[in-house]
Amino acid sequence: MKIEADESGFFFLSRRATLARRHAATQSQQAEETRQRILQAIFSDIIPDTRDIVIISLAHACDIFQRILPTDEYEEARERIELISRLEMISRSVIDGIRNLTLAEAYARRRGIQEKGGGWPRASGHLPIIGHVLQFRKTINGFLTEQYRNLGPVFEVSLLGKKWLVLAGPEANRFLMREGRDCLHNDHVAWQGFAQQFGGTRSLAGMDGPEHVRLRRLMRDGYSRGQLVKDIPQAVAIVENEMRQWPENRPVSVYPSVQRMVVDQLGTLMSGISPKEHVDDILTFIHALEMVYMARMYPKFMAYTPKVRRARRRVEALFEQVLAAHEPTLRSEETPNLSDILMETRRSAPDFITDTDLFVDSIGPYLAGADTSSSATSLMLYSLLKHPDVLERVRDEADHLFADGAPTATGLNDLPVTQRAIQETLRLHPIVPVMVRTVANSFEFAGYWIPAGTSVWVAMPVSHHLPELYPDPERFDIDRFLPERREHGQPGAYTPFGFGPHSCLGQGAAQAQMTLIIATILHRADIVLDPPDYQMKLDSIPVPSPNRSFKIRLTQWRQKGG
Repeated sequence: MKIEADESGFFFLSRRATLARRHAATQSQQAEETRQRILQAIFSDIIPDTRDIVIISLAHACDIFQRILPTDEYEEARERIELISRLEMISRSVIDGIRNLTLAEAYARRRGIQEKGGGWPRASGHLPIIGHVLQFRKTINGFLTEQYRNLGPVFEVSLLGKKWLVLAGPEANRFLMREGRDCLHNDHVAWQGFAQQFGGTRSLAGMDGPEHVRLRRLMRDGYSRGQLVKDIPQAVAIVENEMRQWPENRPVSVYPSVQRMVVDQLGTLMSGISPKEHVDDILTFIHALEMVYMARMYPKFMAYTPKVRRARRRVEALFEQVLAAHEPTLRSEETPNLSDILMETRRSAPDFITDTDLFVDSIGPYLAGADTSSSATSLMLYSLLKHPDVLERVRDEADHLFADGAPTATGLNDLPVTQRAIQETLRLHPIVPVMVRTVANSFEFAGYWIPAGTSVWVAMPVSHHLPELYPDPERFDIDRFLPERREHGQPGAYTPFGFGPHSCLGQGAAQAQMTLIIATILHRADIVLDPPDYQMKLDSIPVPSPNRSFKIRLTQWRQKGG
């Protein structure tokens, strides 16, 4: 086997070594045996020998499998190919060398693009030192959409001295759905700092590669919709208990109340311990870390203020309760939840999940909805109150859901109007406003060369606000999602939970949770906006969420629960 190069310097496997799966005519029995051996390795669980690992690594680095395998087969085998390609040190060196240097330079020369990158347009409104902070605080989605319309799918923004390259619009979404796994990796610096505050060295969101795939698969059942609906009466009771704190005919700030519902539900159902007495500590701690490490709006000392330190100690005490409640002898008769899964893995694979990493991963349910699910649920409630016709249709479904007592998991699936209202809420107010990434392997997109090491924001939801995809895009219209319209079905048009290997792991649970909370509120009480003409104000950092000025008033109880 050998590597050849064309006149532009583009390196590729010699034709004699190409694995021609679909065109199996080979020139020798040895070539056919090699082909069969390689295919068996990537489509089975056997451990290949070093020779075959090197062959697979070279083929993968040169994109041979992507070219010769049908798309569905390639996607099926992709994770396995990547895992094999990293098994041997020599293979890792080869694949990294080819992808990071040779191929990048060759593509740059072939396409006539400057290797150094840069030259992309800068977003308008930039101010010295603070950059675009004021625009971000107003509305991050609106600002990025406006810049996309003016500048195209590639432009630069800055935030307190840090520059970010933004990739936006449906063309960016489509490109990165195909190529993102090879081109980008996670922002490890931000997530490492985040995890270290919990005493850990890594977190699911900050990992890439085979270890990330392994941990994601491990945690999938723990974050599934099934975890949320396994005890619906308890989930409903949590909402009702919070609603009992609402005074009649007096204003209630919606977002903090919904946060308490969401965090309590997720913690109780996914880890078995109610965090009700710790919700304020969880929110204080997570907000400080998000602003320091993710949004990078606060200096690092803000993660160590007395208030944050006290909150951290309380969160650690909650973790100790979770640990104590999940001793194997106490859980033998229980359905495994996320904490059971993680702790069993800690016992069986201590090199994979350390004690400190266990802390980070175990309190994940308490943190997962603190901003994201809480924001989406609150914004859906606002949208319904602003559209009384849709509100009444959703309420009718809620009453039907509760008609025979506690809702059922099957019943939650049979709420078409509610589901379309959720989809439209997530279109206008997506859970993931941007994905923060770093370019792993240089690539070309939209006429620009994007070099390795560039800090990137992937602004997926910009597509949600484009009139060419969604007529009158700022109008709340749940019928966009009817089968005869399916505006969201256009390629790259709808990405409320992100996409790729780091898409939201709990998206099924999030939608079920939104359904259950909204249905319970509307079934139990009549509520109105306070004041009636209120217009939503958003706090955009660290994620777009309702301002505390969003308030409702409970006019009367329809049915008091419990």
